Order: sequence, then structure tokens, then C-alpha cells
Amino acid sequence: MLRLAPGGQAELTRVPAHNDVDEDGDFSLCDGTGTWTREEGNDFQNTDRDGVLVHLDDECGQETYWTIGGTELKPELFVLFGDPDTGELRILTQP
Repeated sequence: MLRLAPGGQAELTRVPAHNDVDEDGDFSLCDGTGTWTREEGNDFQNTDRDGVLVHLDDECGQETYWTIGGTELKPELFVLFGDPDTGELRILTQP
């Protein structure tokens, strides 16, 4: 679960985040708090779609760029971890 509060605060419960460079695997499941910002297109992620950049307060993973998708009535955030051809797609939806 990922909660994005007004003012840029984030709460995470078992949310995937990019691993640090020296760790095995493409992501870690993280709990805790952090911050978020809305970003317009992201050259680093090779997308022109807007997204949400989540930065964790603790040592669990690195900041992760979640692309905005879905519809106005059923919004979602998604990220691909690993190889673009064979990676693992994670999608967060509103309950």
C-alpha cells in the first residue's frame, strides 16, 4: 500500500522500491515513510509520461519513479523493475 498525502508525505507498506546498486535483485519491498513529488515526464526512465517520484526516509531501496496511468475514475501507478523486455511490472491501484 502506498499513501500519498497532501504536502508531499508518503507512507509505504510492502511497496516495491529500486534496490541500491550493490544489492542483488531489482527491487525490495519496503515499509516506512518518505516523500513524494509529481514529475513531468522523466528522461531517466525513458518516458514522456508524468509520474510520481517516491523517496524513502530509511535505508530500504532508492527513490522510485512511478508512472501515472489508468483513467480519471480508476487511476494507477506502475513501474517496471529489471530488463525492459523481461522485467517485472508492478501496478498500484486505488481500492
